[in-house]
Amino acid sequence: MNEQRILASELANAPDAFDYIYECISGNHGKELFEYVNDLYQSVSIDTRLHPDDDFEDIINHLLDDLGA
Repeated sequence: MNEQRILASELANAPDAFDYIYECISGNHGKELFEYVNDLYQSVSIDTRLHPDDDFEDIINHLLDDLGA
C-alpha cells in the first residue's frame, strides 16, 4: 500500500511523529495520507472506545504505537 509506505518513511524522518500524524489528519499532507490516517484514527477510536474529538491525543498515541513509531 503506497500510503503505508509513504507514512512509514515520513514518520521515520519527522522531528515529531505526533505532530506529523495530527497534520495528516488535518489534511496537510495530501488526500491519500489524510484518508489512510483518518481510517486508522477511526479504527483506533472504535477499538479503544475513545471519543474522536475529546481523546484525540490518546488516539494518536495508540495509532503511533500500532505503527511502531
